[in-house]
Amino acid sequence: MIGKILDNKYEILELVGQGGMAKVYKAVDNRLHRNVAVKVLKDEFMDNEQFLKKFLREARSDAKLTHQNIVNVYDVGTDNGIYYIVMEYVDGDTLKRYIRNKKHISAKETVELILPIAAGLSHAHKNGIIHRDIKPHNILLTSSKIPKIADFGIARAVTSSSMSATEEALGSVHYVSPEQARGGFLDERSDLYSMGIMMYEMLTGELPYDGDSPVAIALKHVQNNVPNPKQKIKNLPDGLCQIVLNLTRRKPDDRYQSAEELISDIRKLSYDINASIKPTYTPKDYTSGKSPERMISSKQNGESKKPKYSVKTKIIFIAAIAAFVGTLIFAVLNDYFAKKIVVPDLSPYTYDQAVVELGKLGLEVQISSRQSSKDVEKDYIISQYPEAGEEVRSNTVVKVVVSNGPNLVEVPDVVGLFEREATSKLTNEGFVVEQIIYEFNDEYQANKVYNQNPAAGIEVKEGTAITLYVSKGKDTVIMPQLTNVSLTEAKTLISQSDLILGEITYAASSVYAEGVVISQIPSAYAQVDKNTRVDLVVSLGPESGKQLTFNLSHYTAGMNSDVNVKLYLENYTGGYDLVYNANHSRNDNIRINVTGAGSKRYTLYINDESKASGSVSF
Repeated sequence: MIGKILDNKYEILELVGQGGMAKVYKAVDNRLHRNVAVKVLKDEFMDNEQFLKKFLREARSDAKLTHQNIVNVYDVGTDNGIYYIVMEYVDGDTLKRYIRNKKHISAKETVELILPIAAGLSHAHKNGIIHRDIKPHNILLTSSKIPKIADFGIARAVTSSSMSATEEALGSVHYVSPEQARGGFLDERSDLYSMGIMMYEMLTGELPYDGDSPVAIALKHVQNNVPNPKQKIKNLPDGLCQIVLNLTRRKPDDRYQSAEELISDIRKLSYDINASIKPTYTPKDYTSGKSPERMISSKQNGESKKPKYSVKTKIIFIAAIAAFVGTLIFAVLNDYFAKKIVVPDLSPYTYDQAVVELGKLGLEVQISSRQSSKDVEKDYIISQYPEAGEEVRSNTVVKVVVSNGPNLVEVPDVVGLFEREATSKLTNEGFVVEQIIYEFNDEYQANKVYNQNPAAGIEVKEGTAITLYVSKGKDTVIMPQLTNVSLTEAKTLISQSDLILGEITYAASSVYAEGVVISQIPSAYAQVDKNTRVDLVVSLGPESGKQLTFNLSHYTAGMNSDVNVKLYLENYTGGYDLVYNANHSRNDNIRINVTGAGSKRYTLYINDESKASGSVSF
C-alpha cells in the first residue's frame, strides 16, 4: 500500500498499526494538504457483501459525529476493491499502551481521562449511536493527552455479522457486557459496562477476568460481579471505586442509565477526589455466588420439606404449558409468513411527519424521550429504534427520540488555562472545540489559552463551536553575529531578524577598521525575544596624535600674569575627559598634544571659564 493513492486523493505514507480487521496507514490528503489516517479493511472481510454494505452505511452515518473526544471520520469509500475509511490523524498512542507503560494510572489522572471519554460517548448516544466495542485499544491519546474514541463504524458493522467474526476481529471479550455475551438486546448501558471494565484496568493495571478461552471469559462476565478495584490497590478513593462498581453491574437496570449520570459523578471527583458516590443498585451479600433474591432455601426449621401437588394441579400445569407452546408456535409461524416492512430513515422528518410516513407503511410511532440537541432542529427526529433499514412486521412501534432544539448556555472563561484544561472544561460543558490556533504571545506562557471565540459570558446554543488561541510562548529569534561587519550591514541584519537597533557608541581600535562593529549586546547566537534592542560599539580606527596650539593672550585680557589652563577632549561615549591641566603666564603661546580617532570636540578653559572650543580630526 505504501505510495498508493486512493481515489486520486489519499497518498499512503506509512503503516502505523493494525488489528484483527484492518490496517491503519498514515496518509496525506492531497486536496486539503493535511495528514489523515486511512483504515483499510483486510482481504478476509471482502467476501461478505452484507457486511460490507452495512460497514459503509454505518461509517457514513458515524461521519456525522463531530466531537472533540471522538476521532472524526472524514470520508469512506472503495477503490479497486479496497475498502477504506479516512479519519482524523491522531499523533499519539492508545490508552492500552499508555496503561501498559505506566503499570496503572493514578486516581486523579483516571478522572481527568474518563471525563472527556464519557463526554464523547454521551455525544454518540444522544445521536442514537452505540459503540459496542469500548476498550482502551480504541481510545487514542493526542500528544497533549486528550483522549479520542475511535472505531465507531467498525464496531457496529462487525457486531452485526457472525459471532466468530466478532471474536476474531475484535478480541474484546475482556470488556464485553453480560447482555452482549449472551447475544441479548444492547443499548447505551452496554457501552457503560465496557467503560467500567476499562476504568478497572486503568486503576489496577489488570483486567478483572481472564481465562483459557473467550467463552470462559465471557461466562465470567455473565455469572460474576466485578470485584472492587480497592482489593488490588488499597489506597484508591472509595468514590472512584464505587463508580467502577456502578458501571459494571450485571443487570443493566442496576448501572448508570446514561453517560450523563456517569459524567455527573465523575465531575464530583474532579472537584474533590474523595467525594462520596452513591451506589446505583442496592448493595447485597454475594459471597455465596448467588444473589439473595435468587437463593431458595429448601430447609425450614432444620427440616427438609418437599412440595406436594395434586393430580388436578399437575393436569392444569401441563395444559398451561401446552397452551403456551401452541401460542409460541403460532407466533413463530405468523412471524415467519408475515410480510416484512423496511423501516425508513426518520431523521429528515419531524415527529408529525414521521407519524404520517410510517402510517402509510402500516407502522406506528412512539416518542421514547425528548432531548436537547445542538445538531438537530426542534421537533425533528434525533434517533430511532428499530434503526433505518431493519425489517419488521406490520404494526411494529418505532420508538423515536425527538429534538427540543439547542439549549442556550453561557460560554465559560478558559483564558489563562492550559490547553488540555480548557478543552476538557469546554467539552464537559457541552461545547465543541472546533479549532485551536497556536501563536506567539509575550504575555502568556506556552500552551496557555490567551483568547477565545466566542468570548466568555456570551449566551450561545449548546454545542457551539469554540475557537481557542493558544500561546506558543514568546516569539524568539537567534541573535545574528554582528562583530567584524560594517555598521550598514549590521543594521540590515538587525532589521531582517525582527530586532531593533539600540544605542551606537564608538571606540578606537587597532584591530577593527573604521566603521566596523567591535562588539554587540546581546551577544551573538543568544536566543532573544523579537523586537529586542541591540546595542553596538563601532570602530573609529586606530588612535593617532595631534597637536593643538593656543595663544593665551587672545583669551586673558584683564587677568593676572599667571593663569590656570585646562583642555577637555570628547571621549568615545560622548562625554569629555580632562587631558591637560597646567599654570601658564597669561601671554604664553602653548602647544598641547592629544590622541584619539575620528573627529573629537574640545573645549579650552582658563581659570575655569570656557574660552574656546572646536574640533580635531585624527
